[in-house]
Formats: sequence, structure tokens, C-alpha cells
Amino acid sequence: MPVVNTLIEWGGPSAIFFETLGERTVALAQLEKRCDPQRGYEPMLERLLEQILKKCVEHRIPIIGNFGAANPMGAAKVIAVLAKRLGLVDLKIGVVHGDDVRERLNLKTNEVYEADTVVKHLNQVNWSIIEGPVIRTGATSKINSVYIRDPDVNFIEISELWTE
Repeated sequence: MPVVNTLIEWGGPSAIFFETLGERTVALAQLEKRCDPQRGYEPMLERLLEQILKKCVEHRIPIIGNFGAANPMGAAKVIAVLAKRLGLVDLKIGVVHGDDVRERLNLKTNEVYEADTVVKHLNQVNWSIIEGPVIRTGATSKINSVYIRDPDVNFIEISELWTE
């Protein structure tokens, strides 16, 4: 709430953006949606917005967020129910679709490389390996991971399912 109060005091054009996604949270959201098609959005969505939604609406401060993860419409419905409970009528909720590429994936035709092959190739091209291969805990099982940085210095994990 202190951020909202500061924006109100400032009095200028403002907005609040919630960044709630990362590779791991997207994977977890997809798993959640598989179990229940109504889920798959940010699990803390209601807790994140409950204390600020009414005040932001009253002061015309847009709230922007990638709350939807694997289910943007599900997140929009949660926000609409929260708004109604808070007495906010005619709240405009925008939803962006289009980044679900599961139907375009054909895992039978994609090449699969084992971690040892990836490490060998990275060494051949003198690409710095930060860590790995190392066994980690993934979303659903153990994975064998190699960590590198891309040319833009983003931290990249390359992993495969670990089979003992």
C-alpha cells in the first residue's frame, strides 16, 4: 500500500506493474492448469490486489500485470470477482492471449540433446559454463542442468530429465 499512497501523493500520471512470471512459474502454472483447467494463473493474485485495487481504481491508477500465466481468462475472472466484492462496478479488465505455443510443438520431430553432448559442444566453441552439469530439483522431477549466460548476459539453464 505504501507505493499506492506515494503515487497518489505524487499526483502525476502513474501505473503499477506486477511482474509475477519466470520460467519456473510458467511451468508450474501449466502443471496447475493441467490438473484443473480453471487454474493456472498467479496463485497469490487475490492477495496481491485485495489491499490496493479499490484505492487504485478510485485514483485512476492502472494496474498492469502478467497475472494470467497459463490462464489469462482465469486471472481476469478472479479480478472481476474481487472487484465486485469490493463494490467496484464496471471495472475494465484487459486480457492478452497468444503466447500458448503447445499446439505448435512436436516433440517427436524436435532434436533432443543429452547434457553431456551440450557440454561437449559448449566446450568446443569456447562458451563459458557457469555451472554444471549438476543435478537439481525441477518442477516435477530431478533434472540434469548446465548454466550459461547468453550474449545479452541473461542467465540460461539447459536441462534434461535425470534418469539414474
